[in-house]
Amino acid sequence: MNAWKFIKQHRNNIVCYGSLTLVFVLFAILTKGKIYSAYNLKSLVGQMVVLMMFAHGTVDIAYGAVAGLCTMVITLVLNATGNVPVSVLASIATAVALYLFMWFVTAYLGLMSIIASLAVMFIARGMVTYILSL
Repeated sequence: MNAWKFIKQHRNNIVCYGSLTLVFVLFAILTKGKIYSAYNLKSLVGQMVVLMMFAHGTVDIAYGAVAGLCTMVITLVLNATGNVPVSVLASIATAVALYLFMWFVTAYLGLMSIIASLAVMFIARGMVTYILSL
C-alpha cells in the first residue's frame, strides 16, 4: 500500500522522468547510439542552458556572466599551472562561490532572487572586465 501511495503522491514526477527516460532510450535505439556522440551531447547541453535558467522557479540572469568568469578562471589557471584538474576545480569553486553568495543574499538578506542574480551578474562581469584589462 505504501508504494501505491508514493506513486499517487509523486505521479507528476514519475510521468516526467519516465517520459524523459523513454525518449532517451527510443532515440538511442532508433539511431543505434549515434545520438550520444560527443558533438550531439555538447549541442544538447548547450540547448539545455535555457531550460536550466528556469529550473529553480525564477529567472537567473547571471548564467552567462558566471560562465564567462569561470571560462576566464579556467584559462588563467591552466596557463599558470598547466594542470587541467586544478583549473577545472578552480572554475567550479568560482561558480559555487558566486551562487552561494546569491543564495545567501536571497535567503538571509531577504532580497528577491532576481535582484541577487543581477548583483552576481554585475560582479562576474566586472571581475572579467577588470582582470582582462590589466
